Amino acid sequence: MELHRSHQAPEAYWFKIYSTGKWELLIADSIAIKGWVKLKENKACNIKLFMKENLITAFINQKVVARIFNSKYNHGLCGLGSNYDKNLFDNFSIKAVP
Repeated sequence: MELHRSHQAPEAYWFKIYSTGKWELLIADSIAIKGWVKLKENKACNIKLFMKENLITAFINQKVVARIFNSKYNHGLCGLGSNYDKNLFDNFSIKAVP
């Protein structure tokens, strides 16, 4: 397993969410789209990225928060990361999209 231990952004699509409800969908080190969603304090939230061909859709708690078209990356790895705060992860899965 390879770990990303750098202060530089990964060469990838990635979705970042803060405890304040602020979120960002990034392409490498560039913010493609950003926004804010109301989160319940001290409650887990469901985060999902759906990627098919050049369409990338981000969900928070089953609601679409972003939809972009981009073709910079057409293959790669999937990962999960966090800062060093107390974070919990549950039910992490990767599924092929037919």
